[in-house]
Amino acid sequence: MGKTILVLWVKQLSRTLPEGAFIVSFEENPIPAGNTPNYNLLAVDTEEYALVYSCTDILNLFHFEFAWILGRDRTLDKEVLDKLRGIIQAIGSDPDNFILPNQDNCP
Repeated sequence: MGKTILVLWVKQLSRTLPEGAFIVSFEENPIPAGNTPNYNLLAVDTEEYALVYSCTDILNLFHFEFAWILGRDRTLDKEVLDKLRGIIQAIGSDPDNFILPNQDNCP
């Protein structure tokens, strides 16, 4: 089987937009990203983690929120996770709506 390659484009934004705001577009997505930031870097500790958040509305009927905790290790200390959950809550999202995946037995 062939390899799957994800093509990701990150558009550089003007300095007038909020720090941490990015426009990300995936090659396979039929809907273009446009000129409005669609991904936000909410928190980063270059030694340990990054917290990325995105939300979108579709036809003003559906609202989707996504958050990714990207860690250098498979697991993060409870204190770090609590801090990141607090950041998600501070932007008006309910961290209980997000699922932390089980990282046990990952290669």
